[in-house]
Order: sequence, then C-alpha cells, then structure tokens
Amino acid sequence: MKISKTDSVGNNYLFFIESKMTDYIDIDETTWTVKEIVAGFNPDYTSGVLVIPDGQRQWAWTNAKKNQKENLIDSIIRGYPIPGCILNKREQFKFDIYDGRHRIETLYKFKNDEFKWNNMLYSELDAPTQERFNKRKIAMTIVENPLPSVLGEAFIRINSGTPLKDYDMFWSKNQTPLMLSVNTNIIQNSRLATALGNLEMDPKPAKGTGRKFIANWVALVYGLATKDAGNITTSYFRISTDVDRGGLNNPASNPEVKDGIDAYCTVLENAWDAVGDIATNTVKRSFKKVGYVAAFFLAEWLSGDKAAAIKKWTDVVVQLVTQADEIKKEKDKLKKKVPKMKMALSVTGAQNLTSGKISKVLAQVNRYLETGDTPFSETATCDSDDEE
Repeated sequence: MKISKTDSVGNNYLFFIESKMTDYIDIDETTWTVKEIVAGFNPDYTSGVLVIPDGQRQWAWTNAKKNQKENLIDSIIRGYPIPGCILNKREQFKFDIYDGRHRIETLYKFKNDEFKWNNMLYSELDAPTQERFNKRKIAMTIVENPLPSVLGEAFIRINSGTPLKDYDMFWSKNQTPLMLSVNTNIIQNSRLATALGNLEMDPKPAKGTGRKFIANWVALVYGLATKDAGNITTSYFRISTDVDRGGLNNPASNPEVKDGIDAYCTVLENAWDAVGDIATNTVKRSFKKVGYVAAFFLAEWLSGDKAAAIKKWTDVVVQLVTQADEIKKEKDKLKKKVPKMKMALSVTGAQNLTSGKISKVLAQVNRYLETGDTPFSETATCDSDDEE
C-alpha cells in the first residue's frame, strides 16, 4: 500500500514497517500424524525430511530420564494433550526441527523398538493400539524465511521455561560473525585440539561432547576481538548484545583472534615438550578452561611484550603440571594438597572474568614467581578451574 509523501505520520509508519520486516516470521499451523513424523525422521539427523539443525541442543532424554520417553508414548496412546513442534521450512520436503526434537526422536525410537511402554515394545502392541499411536495428530508450526539471528532468538524464547546452558544460547546464534569466528579460529583448529590433548571440538548434535565447550571458545574469541581480557567470559548474558555483530571489532577481520589462539598453542606445546610424558591427554585437556591459564596469559600477551608473555606462561604451565605430578607421587594420601602455582592462579568465578579479577590473579602469580608466597595454604580448595 502506498502512503502519500505529504502524510508525515504515514511516512514514518511505513518506514517503521519496512525497517522491522526482517524481525517477522511467516508461519503455517498444521498437524502431522505420528506415522508421518516417524517416516520423515532419520537417526543420522540429516537425510530425512525432518533435520536437526546445528543450533539445536544435544539429546538430553538419557536413560536417567526414561520416564519422560514412556510418559510421552503414554500420552500419545491415551489421547492426552502434548506440546506441538516448531519446524523451519528450509526447502520443499526439508524441515529443521527448532522445538520438539526430543518428542520427534522419541516417537521414532519407540516405533523402532528401542524402548518399551507398559513393558511392551511397539511390535508387541495389538493392532488397534498401534493404529491409535500412528494416527495420533501432533500440532506443527512451520516457519518460513527467517534470518538466522531471528531463528536463534526464537529458539531461546521457546526454551525460556527450561534452563538453557550458555553454550546452547551461543550455539543457537551459530551464523553470527562472532560464532563464525569461533568456528574458524577454534572449532576447526586442529593445532589447538592437539595441544589440548586431542580434545573433541565438533559441536554438532550427533557428535561427542564438543558442544559443551562452546561458551569457553566464545570467551576466548570475544576477549581477543575486543582486545580486552576482562571480556573473557562464558556468560551469554554479559555479551549477548554483541553476539550478532561480534563485539567492538568484527572477529573475522581481527588479527588478534588468530594470533592470540596461536600464541596459546605455542605456550602449551612448549610446556609439553618441557615436561615430557607426564603431560597426558587428561592433563592437557584441563587447560581448555579459560579461567585456568588462558585468560591470564592472554591478558599479558595483549598488553605487553608478546614473546616475554609466551616464555613466562610456558613456565607457569610447566610448574602447574610438575607440581601436580609430584603431589600425585607422594605416599601420604590423607592430605589433599594443591599445587602452589594453582593456588596462585585461584580466583572466585574464574569462568566469568573481569579486569579486576585478572589483575588480582596476575599479582598473585607474580608474587609467587618472585617470593614463593601463595594466597592459600597447600590444602586449601581453589576454584581457578571452575566448570564452565
């Protein structure tokens, strides 16, 4: 509809509508039978009509939550109401599952005799019950033509009633500049994976455990992209406003990101060469956590003599590993000692760092290197490597 140019209110309104149209999603609300849903799903997640996108979180209905699967089948057969599913129409006969992945996969698993309902496999049900199961209709909301960032926001809102991990929220925005930089500089970085003990980096739903490290990798890239180690945080909400545009500088064109990750690899590789066989893959993997060593090294690498920072923090890693190995060899197992260097690196909330926390740790490390003093006793509990 055309608005007269002389109508200033209309012009402003038309401009508003045009500028916001990319935030809208076209939807089609329909129903599919269980038979249609199962026929469209393939357990490889990619070759069926129904596809699990990269942004979806991993399978969470484990054996410990067996009752969730059985309750869903019970509700289907008894005719109880169940939530619908949300699909993104990628192309003709190809839909990304954006909500309902667990329900859809559970229907597939039950029909293929992968678990029991009422102590019976699907193949053991009588014909009327099988027919009731297959003909049950499920509400399906199909969305079309959304921007990736809008889909990511929709995913977060859909799951607002279920606690999402920071890595789920970051990965739901996996097509944004920041996340593309994470993919290029870290997830696809074989050198870093090797330096971290052949760590599984692949975040795809059908693969290992790589997804849960995403927030860790975002923290490194964001801190380096903004040239501020105080921004090395695994908290989605602290940097969510910058996720789409990638922070103060676009990570894709920021050399500090690649150079910083390469420098951390050099620190680890030099340390492993120095300590030899005691650097097992398990030991190496502990250095993936940003609040253990990486953030503090990168703080000095960003702000000072880069070669000196690499040399200093190689020594820090060597001391961490050798001290832990010496404690492990002690016969007295009654006292659980903590490596002195680890105590020097200790700070509360190490996975959600600030400039103040980093300054505190750097002062502790420097004091220990100069005098041997640590902020805690050898049997103290430190949280410098809190779980992300």
